[in-house]
Amino acid sequence: MQLAILPHDASIQNYHYIGTGPFKLTHYSEDNIVLEAFTHYFKERALLDRIEFWRIPDHVKIDSDYELPNEEENERHDIQIEEIGCIYAGFNFKKTGPHHDIYFRKAWREIYDVETILRNIEGRRTIAASSFFPERSRQAPKRSYSLEKAKEYLKKSTYNGETIHIYFFAFKDSANDADFLKERCEQLGMHVELHPFLVSDYMDRSIDKHADIILMGEVFATEHEIAFLNVFKNKSCFVNRFMDPHYEKQINCLLDTFLLEENKEKRYELMYEIEEFLQAESIILFNYHVLKRKTYPSSLKNVTIDSFGWANFAKLWIQPSPQ
Repeated sequence: MQLAILPHDASIQNYHYIGTGPFKLTHYSEDNIVLEAFTHYFKERALLDRIEFWRIPDHVKIDSDYELPNEEENERHDIQIEEIGCIYAGFNFKKTGPHHDIYFRKAWREIYDVETILRNIEGRRTIAASSFFPERSRQAPKRSYSLEKAKEYLKKSTYNGETIHIYFFAFKDSANDADFLKERCEQLGMHVELHPFLVSDYMDRSIDKHADIILMGEVFATEHEIAFLNVFKNKSCFVNRFMDPHYEKQINCLLDTFLLEENKEKRYELMYEIEEFLQAESIILFNYHVLKRKTYPSSLKNVTIDSFGWANFAKLWIQPSPQ
């Protein structure tokens, strides 16, 4: 949760924000926001003099890039980082339907053939996920997927020909996954309807009413433990939005222990225990991890990129060009 400290007598007004911090807001509109270093800030000076945020329409495809002032034709380097987090399929337990039946969810695990997706569909995918953490997924044995098993699970389930509504971001990788899943479902006689949506519609609560399954991803910030907690506690996150109260109660018991635990190793053990519970009950399906690719000038040194694709500006330095 992001918070701002305000004077006790200040009212919150759109386009007129007051707060504290190393930056001051110099411009705010529907199109862009401009922040500049606040020289009277009581702590360290901001590392950047000015930051501009521009609103880009959802349909525009963009690649982020790093450029230097007065940069001429220059050798550029590529960097690839594997995101901490993963792409998953989540079941909407706030809506009635066959997905409340664990056999239906187990069938869906067999339908979502991650190995075939990794092998046959182009994209930024790296390895199959069994965890939010790629290093843990690498330790897991490779699993196989079977439509025959899926058919057996469906027979045991309460599925009775209902149309399953699948929601996903209107991105190429997500759309390819959704098309693949629809084709697999049709082979089993299942009725599926696909619903791509824009990032700007992320908070649209009609998704909570109509989706049976969502294809979504979580990217962890640098503080992995806080990011993990955020998955279950942040009310905007789909894991939280779709969670069954029964499962939520059991997860919260483990999270309460996690919050009180002083030993880091034991906190990670508790996180892994929660992940194993998610898998055992097929509450969400871990699918795969993804790469981020960035390009930058060769004269930009000590480039380290986080899971969100941002460089650590505190460590960057520019190698002077030879005179």
